[in-house]
Amino acid sequence: MNIQKLTHDELLRIYGAYSPLYFPSEELKPVSTVEWLLEKQIYHAYGFYDAERLLAYACLIQDDRQSVVLLDYYAVLEEYRSSGIGGLFLQKLAEALSDRDGIYMEAEDPAFASDEEDRTLRDRRIRFYERNGAVDTGLRSCVFDVDYVILFLPCSRREPLPCEVHLELLDGIYREMFPEKHYTTKVCITKT
Repeated sequence: MNIQKLTHDELLRIYGAYSPLYFPSEELKPVSTVEWLLEKQIYHAYGFYDAERLLAYACLIQDDRQSVVLLDYYAVLEEYRSSGIGGLFLQKLAEALSDRDGIYMEAEDPAFASDEEDRTLRDRRIRFYERNGAVDTGLRSCVFDVDYVILFLPCSRREPLPCEVHLELLDGIYREMFPEKHYTTKVCITKT
C-alpha cells in the first residue's frame, strides 16, 4: 500500500465520484469552489492505494504560508472500511506531511446530532481520530451551519499548542478558504 499526491484532475474525478456517497449534502463543496481553491493553490489531495486500486482519499487545505493543514474530506471507500485502512492511511498522511506541525480535523459535533443514531456516528468518528493520535483543541466551529469539534493530529510538532494558538492558526486557514463575505457571515470559531 502506498500514498500518492493526486493531480488536480485526479482530485476532481475522485471528489466528484465518491464525496457525494460519503458526505452529507450540506457538507459538500460545489465543484466550482473546489476548482477555485485549486486555482488559489491551497487545495491538495492524497490517495491511498493498493497497487492501482484506490482504498481511501483525503482532501486538504494546505497553504504554504501556514505550518498546519486542515483535513477537508477524509474517506475510506466503503468496501475497505473496518479493515484498519483508515488508521493506516491517517498515519501515512501524517508522515507525508511531516514538514507541517500538524493536521486540523473538523468532526461533526455530537452535541448537535439529529438523533441517537447520528450522535453515535459522530462520537465514533471523533474516537477514531483520537485513537490515531488526534487531540481535542478546545475549539468548536460552525461553518455554513454545520457544527464541528476541532481536533489536531501532530505531524512534526509533539508538544501541545495552547488553545489561543490553535484559534489563530485555524482562523488563518478559514480566511484562506472562504471569500471575505462568506467568512464574516458563515464561519464562527469558539473556545469551549
